[in-house]
Amino acid sequence: MDERCIPIVRVFAVVALFAVCSALIGRTARGSLRSVPVVVCGDIIGQATGPRVDGYRLVLGVMSVPPAYMPQGAVHVDGFGRWRYWHKAGMVVRAGKFTVTVAVPKAWRSRAAITWGNRLGIVNSLRFSGCGTAPLVSEWNAYAGGFYLRAPSACVPLVFRVGHRSTTVRFGIGRHCS
Repeated sequence: MDERCIPIVRVFAVVALFAVCSALIGRTARGSLRSVPVVVCGDIIGQATGPRVDGYRLVLGVMSVPPAYMPQGAVHVDGFGRWRYWHKAGMVVRAGKFTVTVAVPKAWRSRAAITWGNRLGIVNSLRFSGCGTAPLVSEWNAYAGGFYLRAPSACVPLVFRVGHRSTTVRFGIGRHCS
């Protein structure tokens, strides 16, 4: 090989190595972010007048969640694999500078899954932002979504976490929780 080409080959090798390392680091970072998807402020579908409207319950001072008992069970749906039942239930988040993580406990992940927001998919956990600085937000912002189930009724626990505080809240879908 011509001695003049060796430095160019080395430069290309270093650039290629840098590109591969950058891609791997980016993939790892994106993979970790994807492990808990984020419901974005652009997914807000409306506003609520407060946290306790229509039987909704205040959780950790920042979430307004569906009632403890929802008499209508889940409806049968096709095309979602093992998730044969769906129960629509909105979620309401107070405006502010915080993040709320909502998760199905590991022991329940074969029986229930969740989704809120647009195009998030069926997940075991997700995060909401308080959307405190987003345009067109009110004090209480609503999101569409709900529960996917393997059975038409269930008493589904969800774990809510804000900072270092967490609590488990149960949702009786077509049945009372004891």
